[in-house]
Amino acid sequence: MRLLLARFVRLLRWLWVPPAIAATLGRWRMIYLYDGFYKYCKRWPGSARRLIGAIARSYLKTDALMEMLGSPTYDPWDQRVCACPDGDFFNSLACGEASIVKGSASGFGGPRSLSLAGGGEVGDLDVVVTATGMNLQENFPMSRIAVTVDGASYVAKNHFAYKSLMLSGVPNLAFSMGYTNIPWTLRSDLIGSYVAKLVNHMHATGAKKVVPTPGSTKPFRVRVGASPPLSSSYFLRAIECMPKEGHAHPWIATQDFFADKRNLNRGPIDDEVIFSK
Repeated sequence: MRLLLARFVRLLRWLWVPPAIAATLGRWRMIYLYDGFYKYCKRWPGSARRLIGAIARSYLKTDALMEMLGSPTYDPWDQRVCACPDGDFFNSLACGEASIVKGSASGFGGPRSLSLAGGGEVGDLDVVVTATGMNLQENFPMSRIAVTVDGASYVAKNHFAYKSLMLSGVPNLAFSMGYTNIPWTLRSDLIGSYVAKLVNHMHATGAKKVVPTPGSTKPFRVRVGASPPLSSSYFLRAIECMPKEGHAHPWIATQDFFADKRNLNRGPIDDEVIFSK
């Protein structure tokens, strides 16, 4: 994706578009591409699987390599989709510079080999990257920090996430949480701007404390059966360590940049919060 962005910006510069405008146009082009592809995958997962498979086949050429690559048991964006700039990974498979072995690792079979649970061994290894088994924070977003509010210990599952940046019942605290489906920093930028606007409002009104409070300005009910944004094991394991959600904004977490941009930039600053002096 970054290569596509760089090429698009270079094209605009070749057309004598000023650098600042070219960068802005390139940024928004990539945002729409990321967002559009995610929504396409979630709305038409079967079509998205066929499209991704067709693109992979155009690089791999043969059924044997496609079989080596395999087909995930989940739909696109049920778990993270990894971009492959210019198809370099597929080109490496096609020309024999790389290969895939599917299976569960059971341990090291020797100084430079890895044993597979179903039998067999992968040898002549230089580096082994252990990239599975990750766990998210134990008590989001405090992690292992012991936090108390009015003498009571903070427990994530007893609170609600407010606009994906604050917590019910926790005063004067904001945190940055990015997206899983588009660049992480897009929401970070929105949150930074919103917090600055919130602080300016508190200065202007003389407020010393702000506390997100469910039901303070509109009807509220708990969202039942809320699912994490991804079905990856590390997300499923973390459900009990995460704040709860309500049934509607501002108590529901979205993966929609445009909805968040509209709500955070244009929404009321006193929505479901209590200010006090």
